[in-house]
Amino acid sequence: MMGLLIILLVIVIGVIILWAIESRVFLLLYQKLFYRTDKEALFPENITRYFPEHQLLKKNLTIIQKELIVLMQEYQRIPKLHELDNQNRRISFKDGPGWRTFYMKAYNGWFIDNCRRCPNTYSLIRQMDNVLTAMFSIMEPGNEIPAHTGKFFGFLRYQMPLIVPKKGHCMITVGDKTHQYKEGQAILFDDTIEHSVVNATDEMRIVLFLDIDKRANFLVSLMNRFFMWLVIVSPKFKNGETKAYGK
Repeated sequence: MMGLLIILLVIVIGVIILWAIESRVFLLLYQKLFYRTDKEALFPENITRYFPEHQLLKKNLTIIQKELIVLMQEYQRIPKLHELDNQNRRISFKDGPGWRTFYMKAYNGWFIDNCRRCPNTYSLIRQMDNVLTAMFSIMEPGNEIPAHTGKFFGFLRYQMPLIVPKKGHCMITVGDKTHQYKEGQAILFDDTIEHSVVNATDEMRIVLFLDIDKRANFLVSLMNRFFMWLVIVSPKFKNGETKAYGK
C-alpha cells in the first residue's frame, strides 16, 4: 500500500512540474485525441459558415484600423513572438526583420493591459465566445515565416488584413494553396496544415489574428476549455503576460 502511495505521489509531483514548465502539453494531447484537421476550412468563400462573427469585424474594420494606427506609433515596444514564447524561436528570429505580436487574448485568457490600449477592438472580441486567441500579427518589411505546422487541432485560424503593402509579394501559403493578402479580405484555414508567410515588400503587413474554437459537442468543448484554463493559470502564461507590451 505504501509503495502504491509513493508511486502516485511521484506521478502527481511529475504532473505538477510538467504543468509549471509547459502546461500546453495537456491541451495538445487532449486535442490530438478528440479533434481532427479540417481541410474543408481552407480559404472558404463563405467564412461566416465557420465564423458568423466575421461580419461584425468586417463592419467595424475602420474602427479597428484606427486603434491599430495609434498603437503602431510605438510599435518597437511590441515584442517579437519568440520573446513571449521561446517555443516559437524556429519561426520568429532575433536578428533581421521581425514578426511582432500584440496579444489581447490567448488560450481564452485576456491580456488586460493590452486590451486597454485598444478598447474598441477589445469590446468587439468580447462579444465572441468562440474566439480563443486574438492579437495583431505584425510582419516587418522583408520578413518571412518559414513553413511550419500548428500543433493544436481544436482551432481554426482567422486573419483579417488591416494594413497590407500596396505592391509586391505579400502572401500566405497553406498546403498547396497560396493567397495574396488584400486589405479587408479575411481568410480562414486550419493551422495544422503546413503553412508559411512571405512579406517581400518594403512595407508592414498587419492582420487581426484570431483562433476560433472548432465546433464540437458540449462535453468535448467543456474539457477543451478546462485544459486551456490550466494554461492561463500556469506560471509560463503569467510570465508571457508581463512581456506583452515591452514591460
